[in-house]
Amino acid sequence: MGLYLGAWILALLTMPVILLAKRRFEECLPVVAIAAMEFLFLGGVFGALRLSVYALAGLALLFCIFAVCRLCRAESERAVFFENFLTPGFFLFLVFVVIMPILCSKLQLYSWDEFSHWGLAAKDMFFSNAMPYRPGSHVTMRSIPPFVTLFQYFFLRLGGSYAEPVIYAAQNLLCVILLLPMARRIERRNWYGIVPLALLIPCLPLVFFQTIGSVPMWIRCSALCWPTVSAAILRTSRRGFLR
Repeated sequence: MGLYLGAWILALLTMPVILLAKRRFEECLPVVAIAAMEFLFLGGVFGALRLSVYALAGLALLFCIFAVCRLCRAESERAVFFENFLTPGFFLFLVFVVIMPILCSKLQLYSWDEFSHWGLAAKDMFFSNAMPYRPGSHVTMRSIPPFVTLFQYFFLRLGGSYAEPVIYAAQNLLCVILLLPMARRIERRNWYGIVPLALLIPCLPLVFFQTIGSVPMWIRCSALCWPTVSAAILRTSRRGFLR
């Protein structure tokens, strides 16, 4: 349940970005996801990690209301908004949101790296509602920015209980989100292009490795330079390098 709720929160947070930037869903969702991790990080720094999760949910509701009110007042923007929101990338995202809990339902932590840091960090964060580098934490590599762990914590906290499959599902979903801009070239007139893309993403070893520790460093690099990533996605024209 937490994964589905978190996915809807991210989608709602994306609405005003699509409306104001006039960009497609698959372009804006990675920016929103990384910005959400930064928001959670700031909440953890100021000792309000759990509150920051609920604050994101509240912001999602406010952003949705703002988008709806603006669309009601500006009829000329409705067609453009729905064209950019209900894209093949959006439906591809929904497919992965639905199947990810099923694919990860039997996954468990099993390697030393997971029990020493990657899996332990999310568990420690969930039960303490604090950053894993605090005094008294059992996490070994405290100097590593906990961005992917924050994303996992977000879904764990929304679900209300700790479950190892959720850790894997959250990590894999984040990888899918960061890969969604590949769907940018798919239009309604060539919607069939979503099929090979949907088959390609699960075949990427970078995404669906069985261990928690196989991907996070790449995600952390993306999160640390998120302003550059955001600018590249939002400022690149439709005929730019992503096209």
